[in-house]
Formats: sequence, structure tokens, C-alpha cells
Amino acid sequence: MTAVKSQRSALIIASDDYTDPGLKRLRAPASDARALATVLRDPGIGDFEVRTLLNEPAHEVNLAVEEFFADRHADDLLLLHFSCHGVKDEDGELYFATADTRLRRLGATAVAAEFVNRRMNRSRSRRVVLLLDCCYAGAFEHGMTARAGEGMGIGAQFGGRGRAVITASSAMEYAFEGDQLADTRALAPSVFTSALVEGLETGDADRDQDGLVALDELYDYVYDKVRTVTPNQTPGKWTFGVQGELVIARRSRPVTTPAPLPPELQEAIDSPLASVRAAAVHELAQALHGTHAGRALAARLALERMTNDDSRTAAAAAAEALGAAAVGEVTGSVKEAPAPPRLELSATAVDFGRIGHGTKSPERRIRLRNAGGGSLNARAASEVNWLRLRLEGDELVLTVDTAQVGSHEDILVVDSDGGSRSLLVQAFVEPAEQPAPKPASTPPEPSPPGRAVPGAPQRTGLSTPSPAPPVTAPEPAPPSAPTMPGGGAGPGGRPARRRVWIAIAAAGAVVAAGVVSYLLLAGGHKTPSPAPPTQVLPPPCTQQTAKARVLPGVPSNMVTIGGRPFDAVVAGRFGFVTTSTGLAVMDTTNFVPRLIRTVPLPTANGEALTPDQQHLLVAGNGGVNVFSVSDLKQGSPAWLGQLHSPGGSDAIEVVPSPNGRFAFATLKHSGQVAVFNLHQALTRGFGLSSNLVRTISVGANPIGIAVSTDRRYLYVAQQGLGDSVGASGQGSLVILDMARAEKKSAAHPIVHTVDAGCGPARVLPAADGHVWVTVGASNALLAYSAAKLISDPGHALIARVALGQTPLGMAMVNNGQRMVIADSNRGGVAGSVSSLAVVDVSKALARKPALIGLIRSGTTPREFTLEPNGITLLVTNTDSHQVQAVDVSHLP
Repeated sequence: MTAVKSQRSALIIASDDYTDPGLKRLRAPASDARALATVLRDPGIGDFEVRTLLNEPAHEVNLAVEEFFADRHADDLLLLHFSCHGVKDEDGELYFATADTRLRRLGATAVAAEFVNRRMNRSRSRRVVLLLDCCYAGAFEHGMTARAGEGMGIGAQFGGRGRAVITASSAMEYAFEGDQLADTRALAPSVFTSALVEGLETGDADRDQDGLVALDELYDYVYDKVRTVTPNQTPGKWTFGVQGELVIARRSRPVTTPAPLPPELQEAIDSPLASVRAAAVHELAQALHGTHAGRALAARLALERMTNDDSRTAAAAAAEALGAAAVGEVTGSVKEAPAPPRLELSATAVDFGRIGHGTKSPERRIRLRNAGGGSLNARAASEVNWLRLRLEGDELVLTVDTAQVGSHEDILVVDSDGGSRSLLVQAFVEPAEQPAPKPASTPPEPSPPGRAVPGAPQRTGLSTPSPAPPVTAPEPAPPSAPTMPGGGAGPGGRPARRRVWIAIAAAGAVVAAGVVSYLLLAGGHKTPSPAPPTQVLPPPCTQQTAKARVLPGVPSNMVTIGGRPFDAVVAGRFGFVTTSTGLAVMDTTNFVPRLIRTVPLPTANGEALTPDQQHLLVAGNGGVNVFSVSDLKQGSPAWLGQLHSPGGSDAIEVVPSPNGRFAFATLKHSGQVAVFNLHQALTRGFGLSSNLVRTISVGANPIGIAVSTDRRYLYVAQQGLGDSVGASGQGSLVILDMARAEKKSAAHPIVHTVDAGCGPARVLPAADGHVWVTVGASNALLAYSAAKLISDPGHALIARVALGQTPLGMAMVNNGQRMVIADSNRGGVAGSVSSLAVVDVSKALARKPALIGLIRSGTTPREFTLEPNGITLLVTNTDSHQVQAVDVSHLP
């Protein structure tokens, strides 16, 4: 008997335009259906035979479904995708809405779920995947509202042998409003199918790095993506009698992250016995030629390192294994049949940086390479008005419309006969500079003598002024009437013009009198005068605190996790908390997080996720430990290695570069910022000394670190000579040029150093152009202008707010309207308690009383992370060994 080759077939059904006015038009299905069809059809990814139905009537869809499941074989892989409205009738029967569906005649004008289930049951295929990107609603009486959260009965609707069902949501989240089916999550379908496409197209859904995307991996990827964007939407998965693993796609791009080798093999590689290491080469060679791409990469990296082994036998065996692999690759390539076209981009992200308003835009060129055979026929179009595209040969040329002021970001899809690829494009068009008013003439203000910090760069800023008389120009009064043609404030403009001349004359008299007084009282010496009334000065060291009431009605809950928690981050439905005993993995699906497991780690302080959320960086000792996020979630061995700074001590906080290629860590006791090549460590191994790019001396006790919102600078909170009340000397905010910091030979990476009060601890750049700093030994919160930190650092401090005892971490919540700060009382000052301070951001920037109130906390609150839903704020309470969840939607 001749074996029949199994087929891979997909049917994509999408409806977004309905004749029944009760069914609102959906925004995403048409474009999502085309994108999904492209990636499934791509021979290098899904390799499916794909048919797409868009806005077809019910009878056409029913016929297509019946034909799709008919005449199949048991090993055929069948994928059916619905993207449309889903509606239940009064008996609870589920229907998929089509273009001609009438809500009052569902049985005749919609596709019944029971019909789809019957077709699947009669099919010979035992490998069926059903993807439902639909929102569900009960058909209640006129004027009634459907109850959200009712299960959709997947087992009853689609149960059967050899099938798997993945849904965009596990609950019915639509509601009838009169006769209208109102969408309470209008973007949900787009999020779900877009996540499917992204996971398959990029290969990021290949969680175990084996080069294949299995159904379970795809679901986990989609779940995390959807929950990140729409926390109230929970994708579901059900399997019924599936035998073996359902492989949906091949990884579209080469594996760049090595998978962990088997523990016994890793032990052999690290063995002190040369004979054991040499014996490990044979196992590595087998892994190198195996089908698991991630382990093959790990084996190649291990063999490359072993070519430098001090044992000649082991080194020679490793070199021989690598040489045999190279020969095999060349020989195999000759036998390959001509490949279909395959699109590759020379870059996956373009950042124009900062561009002046109205200036000529720079060009960015992306090469469109055909990595296969045949013709590519590439094409691209943009739907945003700030981006300009044109094709020149095999290059895509991008420019920016510099008339469009502001921060811009778009994901551009480049399509071709060889598949489609996504390109992230970013730009920031700066507004035109307004001419600054000419300042009044004042005597120079030399820096007062102060106690210098050994190794610290010179700071820019003002200290406590001497009692010289003020020399200030009057502030212009706000206009009381609209300006009229000719410059006046009223008809004819003359009275206003006369007032201006009088004001100028008065200002000149004040300045002259001030200069005379300055010279007389100062005896001719250049004693600095105090700052103008509008300038904010850095706060001194103090134990005084601001008082506020405890806010009622703010939901909060504590979870004891053991150890002393330091920092927290959230990725999807998982939270990662650093503690004194290791790394705690928590389930954050519900409001109150649940401890799953703890990964032992000697020292774990601050932490950060890489931009793609694939890796977790944990600062501790003299460097940064790197973990695989997917392995942490699955409970697999997740530690990948350590980025180490020889001689470095007490790494407190870490941040990745925006492109994920570098990591920056503050080394408190070394007075340095360590710069690591994270990309090199992940691709070539963690044992390379060149992974440490450089260390930058920033002064005593650097703690907090953050990346500026324009992605050009690093902000470092340098505590100075001490971080406790009573320590002498002011701390600083150090600004580093990130591009220079990333280069080993680049000189002068420090741009400016600005006074920041007594013991600055944490830095938080905000999207509105302000940089916030908590000052632990000044019990204050400071706000700086991000622009002035670069152009005019001496006047960058624009606001300060008095807080409780020893503030540390902070978080921006409620769309930037409120800030929550951890008043840690870390030193246990008598009469003070730990709490969470809530600040009104707009009032703080206006220099008005801004402390709204307090939220009770555990002992020594330290750091925050806001969950993707924007509602749940997690707090680490170090000395009470707790993680606290706070519902910030109830803040006043």
C-alpha cells in the first residue's frame, strides 16, 4: 500500500461588515485575516494550503466548512479560524455571525457552532485546530444587559476526538444596549489574531528554541500578549484526545538564544578533568547535528569555547567537530532544491532619533533581501501621515514629515511573494525653539566652596545661598485681555505699549539698584546672590516629614513570600520578585498574587525585563544574573549566566538599552556604572571577558538608574557620601550619553551632574518630559525638566514635594495623574511609620500642595511595579517579608 502524505490545510473565515444594524462593525477581522493567511501560507513558516472567506453570506460559509472537513486523512492537520461576532440565542446555542446574519433569525442566517462541530466529528482527521477570535453574547430580552463572565461551554460546543480549541476570550463580554450589540472590547479581536501572526511571523512563539512552534507554545505566547494589552481578556485553550504534539509552524528566523544543555552534559563540559571534557565533545557533536535548534546553537557555542581548552585533546576534538559540521553544511547545501522566495530585512527597527521641526528629514534605507529563489516582488505602504516611503531597487527608503511635531512610532508591514516582515519605525520631531527672553543683568554666581566627593565629577546646580540681597527682574504679569493687532491689549494698543515701557524702565532701575546694593553690602567681593523666587533649590538633609491622612477605601492586600523582597516586575500573568533568598515566581492572574516557586539566588536586588520580555536581568554582587523568562514561567532551569564586573561590588539596579543589546548596572560600593554587552553574552556565551564593555565612575554610592524617554540618555541617582539622615554632602543626578557609554573607547560619557538633595535614591522619567527623583535623606520628591537637564542643568529643577521618612521607589499611575512613593522609614526613625504616599502630579508641577494622602503598607516598602491592567500596583515590603497589591483605580 502506498503511504499518503499528510496535508496542512487552513480555512480562514472573517466577517466585519454586517447588514443587521444590531451587529456593530468590527475593526480588525479583514486585515487580520489577510495577515494570518500570509503567515500560514509562507512555506518557510506555516506551509499551509490556505483559503480565505471575507464577508461571505452564511450559506457560502456553511458550504466552505463542509468541504474543508470532507475527504480528509487521519494525519491531515486542519486549522479553522473564525474572526467575527459570536452570538448565543435564547437556548444558549452559539452562532457565528456572517455578513447577512439577522439577530432575530440566527438559525437561518448564521453559522451554527453545532454545525461546525458536526462537520469536525465526521471528518477523518484527528488533528484539528479551531481558533475562535470571537466575542460572545447571550441573546437577552429587549433592553437587558448580558452578564459578563458566563462560560462559553467549549466542551459542549466543540468537544471531540483529536482536536484543540483556542479562543480569544473565555467569557462573554458583549452586552445588548436596546437593540444594539455593543462591543465593550472593540480592539480585542485585533489583539488576539495580531498576537497569533506576530508569534508565528517572528518565531517568538518558539518558547523552547527548538525551531518549531507547537500549539501549546503558540497559546502561551498569545496568552501573554493578549493579557498584556487587554488584561480583562483571558484567552482559553481546550484539547480533546490529541495524540502527540501539534506543530503549527517552523521558526521563521534563526534561533539566536541558546537552549539549556542537559545538566549532566553541562557538568561534563565544566569538569576539571580534561578526559571528561574531551568525552563531552561527542555528545556536543550529536546535539550540534540534532533537530533541536536551540540546543544545536548551545552546542556550537560550547564547542567554540572548548577550542581554547587547555587540554589539547579536548580542544582538538572540539575543532574537529566544528569542522565536520561546516563540511556537512556545505555538502548539504549543494543537494537542496531551488528555494521559494523569502523576504529578509536588513534591520527590524529604525530609529530616526530627534529631528528638528521643519528641517530636512534624514533618510533611512532598509535592504529587502531575497533569501530564497525566484522573484521577491516586495511592496510596502504606510497608513500614518508622518512617515514617507519609496522603493529604490532592493531598498526601502524611509523619511519623516518634520512638520508633524511629537513622538512617533509605527509598525510597518513589508509584504512580498516571499512572505511579510514587520519593521518598527520610531522618530521624535522636536518643536521649534522659542527665543528665550533676554535675562536681566546680574553679577556672576560662582559655585560656593563645598566638600568634594572623591572621584565624583563636578556638579552643576545651586547650594544654600549666602545672605546677599536679591537681584531679580520682575516677572511679567499674565495678559488680562487678548492681544490686538499692533501689540496692545486693547483698542489702538497704546496704553499697553506705554505700560511695557514703564515696566522696562522700572526693571532697569531695580537692576541698577540691586547691583549698587550688591557691591556695597558685599564689599566688592563676588559673593553669590540667592536664586530668583521662581527657582527651586535642592533640599537639605532633614528628619522632618510631611503629614497627611490615611486614604479610605483603597483596596489593598498582603502576601507573605519569605525572604526580604526587594524589587518586582510583571510579564504577562507572571510576577518575578527578588528576595534575600532568591527569585520568587508568582501568579498575578488575580488581584492577590500567588507564590508559585522560588529560584535560589545568593543576592538579588533590582531587576528589569529586556524590551522583548524574553530575558530577566537581576542585579546582585558584582554584576547581573540573566534568566530565561519562558523557563521561569514553565519551571525549567532558567539561569543563563552572569554578566560580571571584576572588582565591582554591590550591584543595586539594572536597566537594558532600548534595543536590548546592552545592560547597565549601578555598582554602589564601587562608585561605578557597569556597561555589559548583553547581546554578545546571549549569542556567544557568558564566559567572555569582553562582555564587560567598560565601567564609568560616577561618584560615591550610585543607586537608581533609568533610561530617558527619548532613549538617548541614562539617569543615575548618586547618593553621595551617605544615604542616611545626617550624612554630610549632597547627592547628584548624573546624566550619561548612552551611545558613548556603550563604546569602550568613547571619552566623556558623562554629560552633566546636577545637585539632587541629600541621598537621591530612585529615578523615574515620565512621558510628559519630566524626570522624578526620590531623595531619601531629604524626605522629598524632586521634578526636573528633561530638556533643561541637557540644555540648562543649573535651572532644571522645577518642583519639589515634601514626603514621609526615607522615600525610595515610586510609580506613575492613573495615566500619569498620580504618583505613589514608598515612604520606607528604612532607618527606623522614631515617630515615623512606613507608608505609601500619593501625590497629585499636576499640583506638584504647579508647586502647589500635592500630597493627597497615605496608604498603609508593610514594613519598609521599597519598589513598585504596575501590572499590565493599569490597576494593580505591586509593592515589595522588605522587612515584613510581604508583597502588597494595591488597587490604584480607587485613588482620589
